[in-house]
Amino acid sequence: MNVWVSSSVDKRIQLYLKSLLSLPSPKKCLPPMPGGLAVIQQELEVLGCQYANIVNLNKQVYGPFYANILRKLLFGEEAAGKTDAPPSPAN
Repeated sequence: MNVWVSSSVDKRIQLYLKSLLSLPSPKKCLPPMPGGLAVIQQELEVLGCQYANIVNLNKQVYGPFYANILRKLLFGEEAAGKTDAPPSPAN
């Protein structure tokens, strides 16, 4: 029984954090709290906003670096080669 409760709470927390990441501005409008988490609502909201801030900062800082890697993985070397090609020398 305890495993089921723990698993259910874990899934609801993950669902809440994912919904926070999908919002354009999590500080202004928080998603509704899933059922059963009212006891930890305040802590989860604070933690969720901090988590969203870290994820968004990570996207801004490392996004350009990972964009080429993801492009290579998703579309192959041809797509990545188009953006990685060195500029031609101007004569």
